Amino acid sequence: AIHGDDQGLMLPFCVAPLQIVIVPILFSKDEKQNNAILKECEKLLNDLKDYKVSLDLSDRSAGFKFNEWEMKGVPIRIELGPRDLEKKQATVSLRTSKEKLNIKLTDLKKKIPELAELNDKKLEDTANKYFKGNIKDASTLSEIKKIIETHRGFVRTPFCSVAMEGKTCADKLKAETGGVDVCGYLFEKQEKPTGNCPVCKKKATIVVYVAKSV
Repeated sequence: AIHGDDQGLMLPFCVAPLQIVIVPILFSKDEKQNNAILKECEKLLNDLKDYKVSLDLSDRSAGFKFNEWEMKGVPIRIELGPRDLEKKQATVSLRTSKEKLNIKLTDLKKKIPELAELNDKKLEDTANKYFKGNIKDASTLSEIKKIIETHRGFVRTPFCSVAMEGKTCADKLKAETGGVDVCGYLFEKQEKPTGNCPVCKKKATIVVYVAKSV
């Protein structure tokens, strides 16, 4: 899936209800050390107040917290434990990557846009890979019908128009295929159509991608 995996949701930074979560790691019974970690976490919370950020102060285990925030799709998780505090750094995990990054506490705020971009780029790459790997080609209405019976991805086909004059064909396509919609076309790279529209048989002016809603 594009916006999820076995661990839960995967969301773009800009639309995530919660963009950043800060998780203090309190292993020691050393109250002074724990207080120092919590103080640094509170400072981070304030530094990052321009974002949708939360500090997890629950008494659950670190592993439980990590799993919960992964399940909810929070793009950036910041961990701060005794070793991090000693090195004046934070351990940062992106929801879209298993890699952990060590970032200096003084650099963390200015690094957030870059981290958000990394998260979203991975999502975009996953979406493009899924899209390209789930395309079948058809040039006639009967081919579209046959493919859509077993294929849950996109069907690429020539089409008369995506403007208002093509609406009649789009409506007819949906009616005759049991719900196949014209999803759109490649905006960045216009593909050159060959042949005719599978519905009205007029010369195609564009290549579109159609799919059945699930």
